[in-house]
Amino acid sequence: EQAIDWYKKAAELGFGRAEHALAQIYMDSPAAKQDYVEAYKWILLAEKNGADVYDNKYLLEKKITPAQIEEMKATIK
Repeated sequence: EQAIDWYKKAAELGFGRAEHALAQIYMDSPAAKQDYVEAYKWILLAEKNGADVYDNKYLLEKKITPAQIEEMKATIK
């Protein structure tokens, strides 16, 4: 849980790798509640900050609804 807090702090500062790691945590870590929409938000932010997120972005887009995708994209702009 402490590691999640550190990743979140770094991600909130715009570090793409931390954003990508946080997305991974929300996707499949037993330490955090699985939340695909939250993971997708962090994937979009990581992509915006230069991280290579294609594979995870594709996987997440298969797990959430088109409405959720559009909502997160609108939020990130």
